[in-house]
Amino acid sequence: MHPDLWTLPGVGWTLRSYGVFMAIGFLLAIWIAGRRARRAGLEPGTIITLALIGGPLGYFGARAMH
Repeated sequence: MHPDLWTLPGVGWTLRSYGVFMAIGFLLAIWIAGRRARRAGLEPGTIITLALIGGPLGYFGARAMH
């Protein structure tokens, strides 16, 4: 696996593969949870709100505990 996916020429900003795949996984999990909530008769907006609050808090909490 390549750690760097893409580098912006002239600026030196690097897009890392770990962050890209973490974001893809997070968005896919939110999408699946919203669909499952809709099938269960729940409000998908609540699931999305909880994910958007809990996801970053979980990430920073894990980084703090590391």
